[in-house]
Amino acid sequence: MAAFQIDFTATVGHAGFVVQWMLNYLLLLAVGLALETMVSVLTQAFLPFFLIFEYQYVPSLPVLGIQKPDPIASKIIMFNTAPGHALGVHFGALCGVIGVNIVGLSLGVWFERWRDGYMARRERRKERASSEKGEGEDGEQNE
Repeated sequence: MAAFQIDFTATVGHAGFVVQWMLNYLLLLAVGLALETMVSVLTQAFLPFFLIFEYQYVPSLPVLGIQKPDPIASKIIMFNTAPGHALGVHFGALCGVIGVNIVGLSLGVWFERWRDGYMARRERRKERASSEKGEGEDGEQNE
């Protein structure tokens, strides 16, 4: 028995609480990495749009069926709803999503650094062009 008097020993024995904890940890890791990737790609200005999209459409994706509206893996751990349980499939799907998010985060950070460098180069070119345009033949600025 653990918090809220839920029996976690129905499917995986005394390791049930640890398995449930690991499931929640992997789920939060997958969602957190997706959020970090979108912050690096979209910037903070467009983050609310991503959060609305994630709240509306991600729960209906079959890969992330662990979260709402139907917490399948949690039901398997707590209530043994599938005797030939497929917890490995759920954990594998989460690990796959985490792997894709790690690759996406790496690409997103690379893109963010490229974009920042591009904006800095563009600003330097603009300053150089305006300074060359503003100087006269004797080095003084025209008015």
